[in-house]
Amino acid sequence: MELIDVLWPTALSAAFFFWLRWFSFNRIKQNKLCNSDKDSAGLADRVCGFVHALISSSFALYFMATGGAQTTLCTPQTNGFIHLSKFSAGFFVWDIWSSTVGAWGAAYVIHGLFSFTVYTIPVFFPYGQKYACGFLFFELSTVPFHMNKFVEIWLSKRNKGADKSDHPAVIGLQVAFAVTFLGCRNVFGYYWSYLFQRQAWTEGPPDCAPEFMHYGILALNICFNVLNTFWASKIVSRLVKLATGAPRSKKTT
Repeated sequence: MELIDVLWPTALSAAFFFWLRWFSFNRIKQNKLCNSDKDSAGLADRVCGFVHALISSSFALYFMATGGAQTTLCTPQTNGFIHLSKFSAGFFVWDIWSSTVGAWGAAYVIHGLFSFTVYTIPVFFPYGQKYACGFLFFELSTVPFHMNKFVEIWLSKRNKGADKSDHPAVIGLQVAFAVTFLGCRNVFGYYWSYLFQRQAWTEGPPDCAPEFMHYGILALNICFNVLNTFWASKIVSRLVKLATGAPRSKKTT
C-alpha cells in the first residue's frame, strides 16, 4: 500500500480528534461543567476516548463476525478493517499526545504507543489482521469507563451537594466497566492472544511481513496482556471496596 494512502486518512483521523478535543473543551468551559481548566481538559479527553471506543469496538465486532477465517497469518481481511485501522491509528496519535500533555500516567502513554504500532502494521502488511480486529474490540470497555464520569458530572449539576459516587447509575456504570474490561481484555483477551500466539509459533515467520516484525508483535502482545492484568488487579480491588463499602478516593477528572 502506498504511504500516502495511509498517511492522509490517519492524519485526517488525528486532526478530527484534535478538533473534537478543542471543541469539547470550549463547550465544557462555556457551560461551566468543571471547576478548573485542568478538569475541563480531562473531561474533553474523555469525550474523544468515548467517541473512538464506541466507533472502533462496534465496527471491530462487525468485522470479526463477517470477516473470513485467519487460515494463515497472511490471510487478508476486508478493506473495511483497513479503514478502521487507519481511523484508530489516527486516534492513538492524538491519544499519545493527550496522555503525555495531560499527565494521565506512563501506563496510558505506553498503551497509546503499543496501540499505534499494532493498528498501523495491518495497514501495510496483511499480517494477523483478524487478530488485530479482535484486539481492537477491547475498546468496548472504554465506553462505560467514560460514561461513568459523564453521569457523575450530570448528577452533580442536577443535584448540587448530593453524594454522586453512591448513586445507583454511577455504581452500575462502574460495575459495567469492570465486567466489560475483565470480559473483553482479560477473559476474551487471554483466549484471543493464546490463539494468536499458538498460530504464530506454529507457522513461524510468514512471507507477508519481516521476521523482526513477527517476533516484535508477539512480544507486544505479551506486554499488552501484562498491562491489562495490571489494570485488572486495580479494578478487582475497586470492586472489593464497592462490595464492602470501604471508603474510596475522590477524583476530580
